[in-house]
Amino acid sequence: MRTIIALTCLALAGCTVFGPSEPPPAYVVFFPGSSLDVPPDAHGIIAGAASDARIHPDQMVEVAGPSTQIAAGYNPGLAQPRINAVVRALQAAGIPENRIVQSSLTTTDVKTDITGAQRVEIHLVQQAGP
Repeated sequence: MRTIIALTCLALAGCTVFGPSEPPPAYVVFFPGSSLDVPPDAHGIIAGAASDARIHPDQMVEVAGPSTQIAAGYNPGLAQPRINAVVRALQAAGIPENRIVQSSLTTTDVKTDITGAQRVEIHLVQQAGP
């Protein structure tokens, strides 16, 4: 019986893909209301992005938020302070400043409702060539 269990474990281990996996398309941090502070539940998301950035040192870490009027009542002036808060959290997680780039999301990039307006996205992107 132990032999069968051991062989089964070895067979399953053979199904595992070794090497770095591809990061998800985006890590999304949602800010409640008009808050400029990274919410406590977002620290795990940022840590995951930082971990994937360390696995993919050839990629830049792009941090983007909506800079336009996404939804009624949304203040686009919140975007940059929220992006800055996520950048600081990434730096605290060990990502150097020279690997982080900032950009803006437009209405074509996000849903045009309040959840789209309250988000900051983290993407791993290829470095621009010379």
